[in-house]
Amino acid sequence: MEAGDVDDNSHGSRRKVDGRYVDTSQWASPDEGAFEGDRRALYRARKQAVLLYLSGAPADTIRRQTSLGAKQAYRLIRERCLLTHPDGRPYGWRGLVPWLRLNPYRRRRKIHVDSSVGALRARCARYWTNWHLAR
Repeated sequence: MEAGDVDDNSHGSRRKVDGRYVDTSQWASPDEGAFEGDRRALYRARKQAVLLYLSGAPADTIRRQTSLGAKQAYRLIRERCLLTHPDGRPYGWRGLVPWLRLNPYRRRRKIHVDSSVGALRARCARYWTNWHLAR
């Protein structure tokens, strides 16, 4: 096997992620055939980048073959693939699906709503007032 080639059958990793070696043999996979166009291309690039990273490929090889950096591959593994799915297993390859929200949306600020105005209208009114005062 030449440098940069990835053996899809090797399940162990040569690099540690969050202080441990990653075993991809138990990772669940999405239905890759269901993806179309840009979504399929991005998923495949992400998967290739992860495989290259775990096999110990140099950063320039990962960038050249996938257009993704080694840091991005590391973050994909750490922040998406190793995250626990509701079924109790790691997201695994499912975590690489583009535009898939892994964490539910959480509002950070409370919106104070007048009884006669809805949340969106209250938010727009507040924005307009702040914009108008800044001028």
